[in-house]
Amino acid sequence: MKVPTHLRQIAVPENDRLRLQCPCGCGSFLLYRNGYSPEEQAVLDAYEAECSKLLRHGTICGKSDADGTVHIYRRRFGLFRQEIVLPERPFFADITVIKAICAECNTEHLLFDRRLHGYDALTEQEAIPYTVTLYRPMTKKPCIIWIQLEWDDDPDAFGWIGIGVSSSANEKMRRVFDAETA
Repeated sequence: MKVPTHLRQIAVPENDRLRLQCPCGCGSFLLYRNGYSPEEQAVLDAYEAECSKLLRHGTICGKSDADGTVHIYRRRFGLFRQEIVLPERPFFADITVIKAICAECNTEHLLFDRRLHGYDALTEQEAIPYTVTLYRPMTKKPCIIWIQLEWDDDPDAFGWIGIGVSSSANEKMRRVFDAETA
C-alpha cells in the first residue's frame, strides 16, 4: 500500500488501511481537530443563520451552468423561480486540520490539513494563510488510529481520507472523520 509523504514516519500499512505508530514505538494517540475562537464561531453562526433565513421558504433547487457554477433557486407557486444568492462563506470554515498526539512521548503528528494534503491541495497552488490556534478533542482516551485513503496514482494526491479509531487491534474501527479532497 502506498503511503503519503507526510505520513511515512508514522504510518504502518495493514491490509487496506494505515495504522499509526509513533517513532517512539507507541501505537496509542489522542486525536484532535481544529476548532473556532469565540469570534470566529460568532461569524460562522451569523453566516449559517443568514443561509437558513434565505433557504427557509419554498422548494429549493440547484442548477449548474456551463462553467460549473451552481445557482440556487426558490420555486414558489409552480413555475415562478427566484435566484438565491448566499453570502460568502467565511474562509476559515473550509479549513480542516486533524492531528494526533502520542500517548507516551506527547509528540504531535499532523495527519491532515486540507490546505496541504490531498488532491485539491496539490492542484490549487495557493494555500489559505491562517494559523489554527484552537483544537478540540475527538477522542477522550488514547486509542489506535487508522487511516484509509483513495487515490489513482500519486499517494499524495488522494481524493478521499477516512480516519477511524479503536481501543484495541481486535476491536472494530469506528470512523470519526472523512472528507473528499478532490
